[in-house]
Amino acid sequence: MDISYGDILDLIKTCECFSGSINESEAAKSIACQLGISKVAYRIFSDGVPGDSQVIYSAASAKLGEEFDYSKETTDTKTVVIRIYRFPDAEPLDELSKAQFNIFAETVLSGVAVKNLQKSYDDLFYFDPMTGIPNKTFFFKKLAEAMANNIQDQYAIVYSNIKNCKVMNKLFGYETTDMMLRDFAQDINDQLDHKNGEFVARLGGDNFVIIVLKDNLTKITEFIRKVKVNLENNGDLIEYQITVNAGVVLMTPAHDDPGVVMSAASVTVALAKRTNSKDIIYYNENTDNILSNQQSYVEEIKADLDAGNFLVYYQPIFRNDTELNIAGAEALVRWRRQGHIVTPESFISVAEQNNLISDIDLYVLDTVCCKLKQWINEGINVVPISFNFSHYDLITSDITEDIIRIVDNYDIDHSLINIEFTEAGFHEEYEALVFATSKLKSTGIAVTIDNYGKGYSSIRLLHELECDSIKINSNITVNSTPKKDIILEGLITMANRLGLDVISTGVQSEERIEELKSFGCTLFQTEKYEKALSERFFATKLKKN
Repeated sequence: MDISYGDILDLIKTCECFSGSINESEAAKSIACQLGISKVAYRIFSDGVPGDSQVIYSAASAKLGEEFDYSKETTDTKTVVIRIYRFPDAEPLDELSKAQFNIFAETVLSGVAVKNLQKSYDDLFYFDPMTGIPNKTFFFKKLAEAMANNIQDQYAIVYSNIKNCKVMNKLFGYETTDMMLRDFAQDINDQLDHKNGEFVARLGGDNFVIIVLKDNLTKITEFIRKVKVNLENNGDLIEYQITVNAGVVLMTPAHDDPGVVMSAASVTVALAKRTNSKDIIYYNENTDNILSNQQSYVEEIKADLDAGNFLVYYQPIFRNDTELNIAGAEALVRWRRQGHIVTPESFISVAEQNNLISDIDLYVLDTVCCKLKQWINEGINVVPISFNFSHYDLITSDITEDIIRIVDNYDIDHSLINIEFTEAGFHEEYEALVFATSKLKSTGIAVTIDNYGKGYSSIRLLHELECDSIKINSNITVNSTPKKDIILEGLITMANRLGLDVISTGVQSEERIEELKSFGCTLFQTEKYEKALSERFFATKLKKN
C-alpha cells in the first residue's frame, strides 16, 4: 500500500487541530481508503461510565467488517476509546500496513484525547464548579455574541442576589448553604429555554444573572420570587423559601457594551437592596440618576490618586523547600479614604468601568519602584515584586512602554519586576496579551499568569505565552477533590517541565501545603505564612530574611 509520508504528516496536523471530524481531511480519506477503513468512532468513559460518542470518519459506503479498539486514559480521569472498522472485503494487512494502521489509530486517538482534555479545561473556565451552571466569563461571552449578532433586544438581564446568605451560613453552615445555592441555580436552570439562548450564570457568592427572552421575563421574575428548597438541619428536613433582590435591564439595540449592561444591572440590584417596598426593580431613567452619582465617587478616586492617598501593601511569597524564605512579594493597593483603609473590592470595579484602572496600576508600580530604590540604597536585600495588572490595561496600547519607562526611571533591575496578568480576563484581549508578555520578557521583566487554571484555554496559554511563572487559582488549590488533584498535579508537572515557577495561593493548612509540595509546588502566597504588610513592616521582614 502506497501511503505517502506527506499524507501522514497532514493527518497529524489535522488531528492536532481536531474539530470533531476527520472526514474533511484529504489525507485522512486517502490513508483510510488504502487501509480499507470504512468507519471510525469514539466514545468517552468517565470512571467507567460511557459518555459522549461520535462518528468522526465514514466512507461513502460504510460497510462494517473487522473492528479494532484503541484506548487512552487522560489526566482528568477519563478514558478515550476509538473503534475502527474495516470493510468486510478489505485485504489482510501485511506488516507494513499494520504499522501504518497503528500510526493512523494512535494519531486519531491522540487528537480525540487532546480535544477531550481541552473540553475539561474549558469546563473549568466557563462553568461554576459548585453549582454546575455557567459562570461570569460564560455570561460575558454569550452577551457579547448576542450583541455582535444584533439580537440583544430580544433579551432581558436579571441580576439576582439571594438575601440573608450570611445568616444562612451561621444557622446551617457552609455546606448546607452551598446546597441551597446549587438547588436555587438548578431550579432556575430548569425553567429556561436553552435552545433559544436563555441561561443562568453564577457571578460568585450569592449573585446570579439570568439572560431571558423578554416574552418569558414575567414567568422568570415570578418564579425567582418563590423558589423553595429542602434543607437538612440536624437530621430534620426543612422547606426554605428563598428570597431575592433583583435588578432587571431590558436590552435595546443601543446596548452594545456588556460592561455597560452589567453596570446598569449592578446598580439596579443595589437599589433593590436599599428599597424596602420592592424586591425586583427595573432599570429606567431614574436609575440613571444613581449612575450619575457614581461620578462623584470617580472624581474622589482621581483626587486621592493625585494626593497620594493610595497605599501599597506587600504580601510575601514564600519558598518552602528545605526551609521557609521570602522569595518575592505581591504589591497590593489600598485606598486611604476619609480616614479609613479601603480594600480594592470597593473601588476596582468602578475604576475599571471608568478607565481609571491603568492609572491605579501604574501608580502602584511607580510607588513600589521608588521604595525599591530607597531600600537598595539603604543596603536592604530586596526581592522581586509582583504587580497585578488588570486585563483592561491591555486595551491601552502603550501599557508596556509605561511599565518599562517607570522601571527605568528609577534605575531598577528588570529582574526585580514581575507583571501579573489575570487569566480570567484573557478571552477578549488574547492577542494584546501575547504582544505585551513578549515585549516585557524581551526587556528582562518577568511575567506571571495569575489565576491559572480558571481562565481561557489554559494549555494554549502555556504554549503561546512567554511567561516565567503561574499562580494556581485558589479554587483549585484549596477546594480539593480527587479529580481536581489529578488535574492540579498535571498542571504543576507540566509547568515545571516547561521551566516555570508555580505559586499556590490561599492555602491555609499545613497538610494541604505538604500535598502541593509532593506535586512539585514549593512557592506559596498565603495568610497562613503572612498577611499583606505595610511598607514599614515589609522592610523589617526583608532585613530579617
